[in-house]
Amino acid sequence: MWGARFSRWIAHPGLWPTLIVAVLVALLVGLGLWQLDRREEKAALVRLFEARARSEAVALPVALDEATPGELGAWAFRRVRLGGQFLHSAEILIRPRTRRSEAGAEVITPLLRDEGLPVLVNRGFVPDERVAPDRRPESRIEGRLEVEGLVVLPSPSGPFTPANKPEKEQWFSTDIPAIAAHVGLGRAAPFTVWAVATRAERGEGAPAGLPIPWQVDVAFPSDHLQYALTWFSLAGALGVMYVLALARRLRPSRRPGRKGHQSKRQEVRMPAYAELEDRFRRLTHLSGISQLLHWDMATVMPPGGAETRGEQLATLAVLAHREITDPRLAELLEEVMSEDGLGEWQRANVREMERQRIHASALPADLVEARARAQAACGMAWRRARAAADFGLVGDHLAEVVTLEREAAQAKAQALSCDAYDALLDAFEPGMRAARLSAVFGELERFLPDFLPRVLDHQARESPPRSPAGPFPEDAQLRLARSFMERLGFDFAHGRLDVSLHPFCAGAPGDVRVTTRFKEHDFSESLMAVLHETGHALYERGLPTEWCEQPVGRARSMAVHESQALLVEMQVSRSRVFLAFAVNLIREHFGVDGEEWSLGNMIRLCTRVRPGLIRVEADEVTYPAHVILRYRLEKALIEGRLQVADLPDAWRKGMQRLLGIEPADQREGCLQDIHWYEGAFGYFPSYTLGAVMAAQLFQAAVRERPDILPAIGRGDFAPLVEWLRTHVHAKGSLLATDDLLLQVTGRPLDVEAFKTHLERRYLP
Repeated sequence: MWGARFSRWIAHPGLWPTLIVAVLVALLVGLGLWQLDRREEKAALVRLFEARARSEAVALPVALDEATPGELGAWAFRRVRLGGQFLHSAEILIRPRTRRSEAGAEVITPLLRDEGLPVLVNRGFVPDERVAPDRRPESRIEGRLEVEGLVVLPSPSGPFTPANKPEKEQWFSTDIPAIAAHVGLGRAAPFTVWAVATRAERGEGAPAGLPIPWQVDVAFPSDHLQYALTWFSLAGALGVMYVLALARRLRPSRRPGRKGHQSKRQEVRMPAYAELEDRFRRLTHLSGISQLLHWDMATVMPPGGAETRGEQLATLAVLAHREITDPRLAELLEEVMSEDGLGEWQRANVREMERQRIHASALPADLVEARARAQAACGMAWRRARAAADFGLVGDHLAEVVTLEREAAQAKAQALSCDAYDALLDAFEPGMRAARLSAVFGELERFLPDFLPRVLDHQARESPPRSPAGPFPEDAQLRLARSFMERLGFDFAHGRLDVSLHPFCAGAPGDVRVTTRFKEHDFSESLMAVLHETGHALYERGLPTEWCEQPVGRARSMAVHESQALLVEMQVSRSRVFLAFAVNLIREHFGVDGEEWSLGNMIRLCTRVRPGLIRVEADEVTYPAHVILRYRLEKALIEGRLQVADLPDAWRKGMQRLLGIEPADQREGCLQDIHWYEGAFGYFPSYTLGAVMAAQLFQAAVRERPDILPAIGRGDFAPLVEWLRTHVHAKGSLLATDDLLLQVTGRPLDVEAFKTHLERRYLP
């Protein structure tokens, strides 16, 4: 008897999901408690070392050259002064490093003292574009000088810090003996000095420019409270969502009807459909948790958390895959497909459920788990490789990702009865196939080669735009970005703006996360990124609330998503009416004036066309070439016609063929985007498809609502957002993409509106 009861208990369908969720909640709570402990430890260290760092500088004793580790510990973060001469020929760079979201390197220069061993001086930060010594001549201080700084003791490298490669001049950590041997010093002092001031012997102050010296304050990274709150929030969210889902499952099926849902009588007749909704509600929650973990990984997670995060994401991916591939779900779908009582939204919901099931069921669970791990590891390796401009640091990781994506593509192709690349494309653009995509891109390729020279010739006859001179403080840029977001209708009670290496939008309709990156010498890149991502965020917030936990309530496709972002960034934010309003707001935030801030100059600046290497900085005219290149390369990678090792060279040749320019390094080439490194193959075409849709939709909007343009000129975006909410956002995935465009604009996807837009803006 007891054996039978135990067998029934073990076989109960709710047991294992409950145990798995309980383990995950316990793990998340444990991580939160650990972060609180780390916060207290860090606070104690800061109090100890701040007292040392703020004390009066003392002469660095020569005796420290031979001090024991215990004796050195008493000097950690002491403020000292030492004299000597920099050996600039032995300078090295530690990479990757960031300062206020800008990528760069730390400059380490040996200081030859009058007596005692040479000391490696960490002189501060230089951005990537000025790491070459000839681009920062002010840093080469000759003759005897005095350095004032903090004594920093060596610490072991983390498990995710790459090994130094002296033979390639690649340094990722300050290995004092290795550096000293490599530059010919023999030995060096067993500590470094992080300079806070450098003065030439003749008494002049520290030269302005680079490197940017370190701050006097001891600033151990201490985001532990934020990490703890994140872990506790995720634990709470996971627990609450599982309890709610369990309660819904146990609740009798007689529930009051909701707007957009079936009536009470219909729910009683169709319990299978109600169960399907519950299952996909859980899947939506798992997806939301995964997106929050990705956001955390890109914004605040320390590099050392990559392996753990990969395991967490893999676990969530397996849970979601197990749910959607449950044979019971296929039975439920088959049952409801034969029902006649479903409404329009419900039928569309079932259609989207079945599409998701086919995509997921094509992949075995071990492949899903392997992909999640590989993508997380490759994404972190990409960040290091991009900062170092070294494809070799990520090539092996990407090769593994591509191998797994090929395997997934083949499996999905069999389930969808299409080619391998089409199967990946379908995940982002339902129903889109490479043959049609090639036709759309082919039309652009026939148009742009003749159009681009005409635009360049036209702009050559105008006065060249003047770029406003910085610096533009990060806090001022942040305030400006928030001001534009609020005017566009972004609700900060349901979203936030953060900093990441690559701007993106993530989250869920009730919690939308936007990121950007700042450059002190150029505010426009950050602002345009914010406007672009706000377009994404407005779409997420405008999706039908009553269907927000169902597939039919999600965004129709990535191209439709991109159309909403590009409509804001390109159609609106580079228009004359927008800039007439925006220039005054920008001047006000930066407290500036002058000819470079005039409306005419800003229009020329925002509509300047010139072939460039960086996709996210490209203008409307040349942007399609960037996407077409990526489309061709990723299709060749998936089809096996291009190997990962050959990608950098293929990229270089492609840029030369399409735009007549070549990248100077791999950061300007195949390392500039994160998409492939996180497994997003089939995604890039969405950008240009979105640009075509944006032109088509904006043309229809201003035709139907003549008050849109005058309102934009006043800084009032309500008429435009209301139109988009009604005609695009509120539709969710009710309609196929072409049906949506046909209903809203009178035409399916059509390149003509995009071509007309380019001609009107760039050849007036």
